[in-house]
Amino acid sequence: MGRMLKARKTKEGDVEIRTFKFDQDTTRRELANMVILHEYPLSMVEHSGFHRFMGTAQPLFKIPSRNTLKSDILQIFDYEKGKLKGLLEKNKARIALTTDMCTSHNQRKGFMAITTHFVDNSWTLQSRIIRFIYVPCPHTSEMLADVMMECLHDWNIEHKLSTLTVDNCSTNNAMIRILLEMLYDVPLLLNGDMFHMRCSAHLLNLIVRDGLDVISDIFSRLKHKDSHYKNVPTEDDWVLAKEISDKLDVFYQATEEFLGTKYPTTNNYLPTVCDIRDAINDWSISIFEQIKLMASSMAHKFDSYWSNFHGIMVVATILDPRYKMKVMECYFPSLYGDGSSYEINKIQEVLLRMVGEYEQRSKASQASSSNPTHVSPSQSTMGPPKKMSRFDQYIIEVHCTTIHVKTELEYYLEEPVIPRVENFDILTWWKVNASKYPTLHCIARDILPFPLSTVASESAFSTDGRFVSPHRSRLHPKTVEALMCAQSWLWSEFNGINNPFVKNLIDGMELWKLEVWSSGGNEE
Repeated sequence: MGRMLKARKTKEGDVEIRTFKFDQDTTRRELANMVILHEYPLSMVEHSGFHRFMGTAQPLFKIPSRNTLKSDILQIFDYEKGKLKGLLEKNKARIALTTDMCTSHNQRKGFMAITTHFVDNSWTLQSRIIRFIYVPCPHTSEMLADVMMECLHDWNIEHKLSTLTVDNCSTNNAMIRILLEMLYDVPLLLNGDMFHMRCSAHLLNLIVRDGLDVISDIFSRLKHKDSHYKNVPTEDDWVLAKEISDKLDVFYQATEEFLGTKYPTTNNYLPTVCDIRDAINDWSISIFEQIKLMASSMAHKFDSYWSNFHGIMVVATILDPRYKMKVMECYFPSLYGDGSSYEINKIQEVLLRMVGEYEQRSKASQASSSNPTHVSPSQSTMGPPKKMSRFDQYIIEVHCTTIHVKTELEYYLEEPVIPRVENFDILTWWKVNASKYPTLHCIARDILPFPLSTVASESAFSTDGRFVSPHRSRLHPKTVEALMCAQSWLWSEFNGINNPFVKNLIDGMELWKLEVWSSGGNEE
């Protein structure tokens, strides 16, 4: 078969002409990639319009059947899964997980989405969906824990776990307890004390809802007086509406901050929530009675959640060189009053435990990898003169009792905080300072990827989620998983984590409503 010419745009923007030879297998693989990436229906290979288009664009291409296309997609899924497994195995950092349970409207089918978050060896934040698995009803905590453990064993990552972020509900709480029992022999961070992370965006949503519920009677009274809303709101109504809208903006900004996928978010948790608490305090002296009621309700809900916050989230803030201990010193007195010193000491204990744990693991790793050299008696071993042995002992004793050797943590905390500039890249900072802080940089690498949320920004305050397209919703669960996971992996490889498709896939699971057709017919 003769060769043809192909125009290709280079990275520099130039156009180069190359010869190429048509390859059926390569074209078939790219067709499968296209279907995965853009959520095209598998039935498109049977569409007459597609046949006409391909007949014009490349008459040599033999369009595969729907079943062949599905087989190609599953092969791509297996290949990309192997690549991702290799990446996770070679990567040095721990892996944080998020999970969501997505169910259909009729509750007949449900899927569990599991996503990994980690810093790779080049210090880039990565997120990948690793399972989108069908879970039969009932979705009990035992069932969810079993599915999660099966996933961890399948991907061989149970020994590299850091945290698991879930929504705040009793089923998830029970699932976490069961998982911790199953992982009893796995070296989790701080013996698993920090394993369970609650979705902060979900908690903010609950705080806002509680506050709005208190003032909901304002709108009820309006409807009672004028069920057809014929009378326009008064000027006072608009002023109050504007005031409430302005107040809620602090939650919107915080949610946007927590939902980031291209940058770490955990290090910003403490200053963000402290700003929210300060704002709620300010609202309590508003001239509007409705704002005062809203503030009181929000403060109560905030304090109930704040009492159970994770110390490791504050540790992440301490490991931000813009904040260190200064955020606690600034905000804790107003949050805890006379008990602020006690609370600061609690966080310091968590930090010291973590530093000690990492130092111990580092020593154990060095000991296991080192090969001690034994010196034979025949070799020269020049030692100190025996007559100075008393002096040497004296120097050792004086040195140990009079000199305090600063630790790596002390050096870090004593250095001034750096300016809070826009677009500060904390991962790059720790990458550059790795040799200066060998232990702290390992801790930062492991805890900064912790996600604060399981939801996408466009869904955080919404009751309607994204629907799986109808042509996917009636596919076999294994095919659905292959499409969902492979789409995440391919977009991450092609365009990086910032691609909107990847952001929607990774963070949008919690509110996705899967309109799954329960009829058993053939796949589309």
